[in-house]
Amino acid sequence: MAKFWESHDSENFERQGVEEVSYRPKRVVLSVRFDPGDLVAITRAARKSGVDRSTLVRMMVRKQLLAEHEDRTDRAR
Repeated sequence: MAKFWESHDSENFERQGVEEVSYRPKRVVLSVRFDPGDLVAITRAARKSGVDRSTLVRMMVRKQLLAEHEDRTDRAR
């Protein structure tokens, strides 16, 4: 960027209005505490699955949530 501004002058650029930008994060970070033994088990399972720990935990939570949703749907029928 420094090289660019050494050879360009900001006066040569047309001024444009400021455009409002809205940002909505697609994901939210949640901090979760684990007992040391559970963390060791999660780490081992993640390595075995070839994913990192956070991915494995997210997959496990999603699987559980889907199962609960399907259970509620079945009971509503």
